[in-house]
Amino acid sequence: ARRVPVPDERYEYLCSYFKPLSKVPAFLNVVDIAGLVKGASEGQGLGNAFLSHIKACDALFHLS
Repeated sequence: ARRVPVPDERYEYLCSYFKPLSKVPAFLNVVDIAGLVKGASEGQGLGNAFLSHIKACDALFHLS
């Protein structure tokens, strides 16, 4: 897993304008999860557990 900052040039301005109690910049958590393998429907590899791994994701990136 890797935590990557998401820069926003408006961040400091918005914080000074709204004056929040705490300032927490945005981060993107990048995680490499195992993919489906042949025979997953028969329980090979992660099988249906694969779905529980991606269930908590807000976005998926497919790299090949």
